[in-house]
Amino acid sequence: MWPFDQPKNCATVVSRSILERGAPILVVCHDADDHGWQFLDGVSEDIDDLAIMGLGHIVDLDPTMATLANLEPG
Repeated sequence: MWPFDQPKNCATVVSRSILERGAPILVVCHDADDHGWQFLDGVSEDIDDLAIMGLGHIVDLDPTMATLANLEPG
C-alpha cells in the first residue's frame, strides 16, 4: 500500500547529487503551500543542483523515505 497522500508520479524536487552520485538524502521537506516534497543533500539548493523526479522513484532509491509519509506539511 502506498503511504503518501500524493500519487507515485507526483513531481518532487531532488538534489542532483542524490540522483547522479548516490549521495544520501539528508533533508526532507513537505511544503505547506502545495504539499510538495523536496529530497535534498543538505549541501546546495542552487537551481542548477536540483532536478525533478517522481515520488515513487525517490522511494525506489531509498525505501526508508516511505517512513516519512506522515510528515506534516510545513
